[in-house]
Amino acid sequence: MSSSFLTIVHVFLSNVFLLNFLIAILSTVYNIMMDHGEFSYKSNKYEFIEKYSIAMLDTDGYAELVIHPPPINFFTIFIIPFIFSRLTMRKVAE
Repeated sequence: MSSSFLTIVHVFLSNVFLLNFLIAILSTVYNIMMDHGEFSYKSNKYEFIEKYSIAMLDTDGYAELVIHPPPINFFTIFIIPFIFSRLTMRKVAE
């Protein structure tokens, strides 16, 4: 009788400790991922801004080929024949 009772108590306490251990592991991993995710977000945002700010400094109109998002950049196919001359590219981009 006492061994059954001790086994039940042992299983119950083991489950409580293992659940506590699982919560501690998940909490630690969550904090690590939040730190890593915040850094990744900021670095990706910096790369995105740097890419488009360099394109905006262009005075010859070639920025038109870069600054549009993917669904709209399909329409820049009409500008491609004019990319070989800076003067015509500037006129077409305006």
